[in-house]
Amino acid sequence: MALARILKQPTEASRNHLRQLKTALKPAGLFRAERDPGPHITALIEAGEPGVLRDLIAIALEADPQKRAGCVSAISAIAAPLLPDRLPEWDEWVRRSWSVLEEPGDVWGKLNKQVIEQLPLTMPDNIVLLGLCASHGNGYIREAAVVRLTQVQNGSELGFLILRANDWVSAIQMRVRTALMDRLTASYANTFVRHLILLDYLARAKRFDHGPLLNAIERFIRSAEARPALLTGLESPQYPIRRRCYELVYAAHGPAPEWLGEKAMADPDVVIRYRAYAQVLTANEALPMTVVRRAAKDSFPRIRGMAFDCVQKSVAARELIQGFLFDRSTELRQGAQRYWRDLKFGNPADTYRESLQQSSSEAVAQALSGLGETGQVADADLVLPFLRHRLAAVRRAAVRAICRLQPPHFLDIVTQTLLTDSPSVAAAAGGCLEKHVRHMNPSPLWDRAVIVGTIHSQICVIRIFRQLSKWERLEHLLRAILTSEAARTFAIAELGDWNSRFNRTFTTLTPAQHSTLRSLLVQARALLSSEMLTEIEFVLRAG
Repeated sequence: MALARILKQPTEASRNHLRQLKTALKPAGLFRAERDPGPHITALIEAGEPGVLRDLIAIALEADPQKRAGCVSAISAIAAPLLPDRLPEWDEWVRRSWSVLEEPGDVWGKLNKQVIEQLPLTMPDNIVLLGLCASHGNGYIREAAVVRLTQVQNGSELGFLILRANDWVSAIQMRVRTALMDRLTASYANTFVRHLILLDYLARAKRFDHGPLLNAIERFIRSAEARPALLTGLESPQYPIRRRCYELVYAAHGPAPEWLGEKAMADPDVVIRYRAYAQVLTANEALPMTVVRRAAKDSFPRIRGMAFDCVQKSVAARELIQGFLFDRSTELRQGAQRYWRDLKFGNPADTYRESLQQSSSEAVAQALSGLGETGQVADADLVLPFLRHRLAAVRRAAVRAICRLQPPHFLDIVTQTLLTDSPSVAAAAGGCLEKHVRHMNPSPLWDRAVIVGTIHSQICVIRIFRQLSKWERLEHLLRAILTSEAARTFAIAELGDWNSRFNRTFTTLTPAQHSTLRSLLVQARALLSSEMLTEIEFVLRAG
């Protein structure tokens, strides 16, 4: 999943603090008293907006070195969320951005390499400052920063060097590659593991072929001297690092040892678990049923699906097969129902009827779902009492089962649920009614929703209107805008959707519909934007 970008234009408050900080760092003069930059530095740190870094770095490097320490500490603190995995975002952003100070002269753009060459390397904050400068648009400045970074030997420089391995200047790139190869030592093993996400970025970079460098780093991480660091990476709080460490451990070990499989199958990350189960459950040798049972209880449907495939290929216990009849996944549950019949174990509906007496709410919910899929109309009498169950999950399953079984007057039952139950149950009822909207009168349904007065019920009814014909839907959306202040915003948004779908059908507008819609539009005129009003009037004229 892509991460949200954290480098954005700073707020006006932060810009003001940057301006005042720049003024405060200027030397005192005849008409300028010395000012304290501390409050502005503190305010910038508290705001924590990485978008100020470009100008903050320029202000710090322009200031007297004796007054620079506070700014350098602020730069390090504000840049912390970028390090090391978000450095590519910084690299891209800083080369495309402009000064936010709106003042003549861009100090960042005018930096020279002498300033970089004179930066001290004594404190971690200084190394962060130097590393950020290595993303400057000027190649001489980047090279000067890289030269200084190669002199650091404590691991804090590694992320910045990996980033510059993809530099478009070949001299910088070669210097960085040499520095990285020199760091393939046991003392750097943990640091390389912590930078696996950044190395993955480098592997995706297309500017140059980084294969030889990445292969060398991977061989080192898989080596015996780096093995303790690699195993430590299996405990990383960052799932991308854990995923990559598992891949490297698998590659280093060949067939996965039992301890590694056990650990991977217990990992909270679904990708790691899926790969571990896939290696075990797809093996040819006889499978221990304990692993299959464990996979059958996993939260990820595809892992449970692998377990079900194993069950079908082996002589599994009846109770293990029966467990899949109550799976949360509709696809797996229905597959188990077919397999149950193939094995001549009887009608799955009988199993569901018996299970409705159990105390487990989850089992009851899945039994209701299964009974709706396999039962008969008469089974609705068993389902109806569960519409009053204390748990919403059970009531949702019950309303879906009623919708499938379709007993007499089931639409009235589902409609009452939609109007009176909680939002999630009402949504399930709405999903059912959408399939049967042609058998309903929309006007009374909306009137009842307005009387009940719950916004989630009204929104569900408006969603049901999506299944109406083009002109019917417009009529009921306009009525909703006029009669429900609570759901008006949602109804107006639905009007936008209606307009975007206008040309998808060719239903002719009758004179009666035209008159009704014109009247409603006059009443709703004050509640609609001028753009929406113009659009609707146009389509009414087009008819």
